[in-house]
Amino acid sequence: VGIQLDAATAATGRLLFLAGSWRGSVHRSALARPDLPVMAIDTEPGDCTLHLSDVVHAAPPPTAAGAGRRALYLSCLTPAARQFIPAGKSYNDTILAHVGQ
Repeated sequence: VGIQLDAATAATGRLLFLAGSWRGSVHRSALARPDLPVMAIDTEPGDCTLHLSDVVHAAPPPTAAGAGRRALYLSCLTPAARQFIPAGKSYNDTILAHVGQ
């Protein structure tokens, strides 16, 4: 669950989701392909987003000078999953540490 602390727009780095990506294996770079449907999601402070990790999503860098956005993300993991995440690290940190290995 993402709780948006700032507005997310094209200028501040809004979220992009690759529609249908949960159905198969695609790489994050597919967000740049003109033939695939990308959904851009604008949000306001206080809006919540629910993320399914199987859906390819990303937030591109802000395009406006000095712009950016902040969000608070909460995860729900089983106790068994926690044994694989080092102290002080997140689920994403653990996944990214193993990419390309």
